[in-house]
Amino acid sequence: GVQTCALPILVILGILTGCSSPTADSNPETQISASKTNSEPLDITVSILPQEYFVEKIGGDRVEVNIMVEPGASPATYEPKPQQMKALSEAEAYVSIGVPFEKAWMDKIKGANPQMLVIDSAQGIERMEMVAHHHHGEAEHDHEHDHGAETLDPHIWLSPQSVKLQAENIYQGLV
Repeated sequence: GVQTCALPILVILGILTGCSSPTADSNPETQISASKTNSEPLDITVSILPQEYFVEKIGGDRVEVNIMVEPGASPATYEPKPQQMKALSEAEAYVSIGVPFEKAWMDKIKGANPQMLVIDSAQGIERMEMVAHHHHGEAEHDHEHDHGAETLDPHIWLSPQSVKLQAENIYQGLV
């Protein structure tokens, strides 16, 4: 029901709001540039929808977030639209998370804006191995040898412990 869905969100919210140190706000070196804040929000691009939520909660009105993989699209096979690649030229930062499409597109993403900061929100997170599975009608073969690193679970935003590390990585990147 609604209550079982709300509980993980509340847990994640609690983690996100509790992850910054109490002295961070009083230290001017850890503030996002005042001149940028006074004029317009930072233009941040993320790979997938859950990251938008994290960046908006951490950056507040100091950020404007664009999502590359649109809701309903697969992060495994997504190809950015030309207007998305063009919009990247205006972005201050790109927040990566390690979904499959990033491996294929990261060089082009960086090339669209060489000055753009790339924040690896998955830094320091140990990914769990996924259980190999076969799709209906697929020939039996060993997925691990075919896909290598792709057998590691990319869904790190589902773990409250991983979310705390992601939030810290995003916070440090925005600073």
